[in-house]
Amino acid sequence: MFVAPIRRRTEREIGRALARTCLAKGFRALVQVRLHPCEMDLVVLDPATARIGVFELKRRDWRTVLEQARRAQLYAHFAAAVLPLRMASHVPAEEFERFGVGLVYYSESAAGVAFSLGREAMASRVTNRHFKQLLYREFARAFGGLTHA
Repeated sequence: MFVAPIRRRTEREIGRALARTCLAKGFRALVQVRLHPCEMDLVVLDPATARIGVFELKRRDWRTVLEQARRAQLYAHFAAAVLPLRMASHVPAEEFERFGVGLVYYSESAAGVAFSLGREAMASRVTNRHFKQLLYREFARAFGGLTHA
């Protein structure tokens, strides 16, 4: 019996799958957000608390995704890196913990993409209010008027 190999999904497809997971939990989600000079893979908003989170995705390079997530902490309430589950044993979780960056792992199968929490993100201590307001406007454009802090 021949079993076809699982097609690897693109980062964008994985971001969309994570967005669907976030939407199912009551969050608002925007995939591939570009606000000069930043590009974010997935931005989520909790409508109950008006907290913004950013998820940065990579297939291989944990150093780059950690740097991107650290930068995202400047304009979001929390930031997390999303990496393949097969990398879990190779990623220095203490580095992510030291910077307060969350870790989410994904695994692919023919049925779809599954996500698991590796480490919860810590609340960011610094926020660029101007940039955060731009993100709120993006959510308002996509989902209608929103109340925000």
